[in-house]
Amino acid sequence: MSDEYERAILAIQDEPPPEISLLCQAIHDNNENAVRVIASLLREELTIVPKRCAIDSDKPQFLRILLEENPYMHVSLMEGACENKNREIIDTLLAYGWDINKPFVAGGPLW
Repeated sequence: MSDEYERAILAIQDEPPPEISLLCQAIHDNNENAVRVIASLLREELTIVPKRCAIDSDKPQFLRILLEENPYMHVSLMEGACENKNREIIDTLLAYGWDINKPFVAGGPLW
């Protein structure tokens, strides 16, 4: 993991902002309006966890909403997409600016 990701996780580890858990819950509940409103309240590094919630839940439509609101990306997003082998999520990350030449660590082949 990169230092940037570790700092983001440490920043929310002790007492995460309530918006993060609310946003993950809204993703889980398929509540698009809540996702849009809550996402607008988070700064860059705090969007990593909700974006991973969307990736881990196989909900590319919510990942797109989060990336529209805040295009901040981290290597853990592509790692999660590749681990889940979800082509639509991988395509979404690429469409929103993931550098296809950027190295990352992911276990096993994509398909």
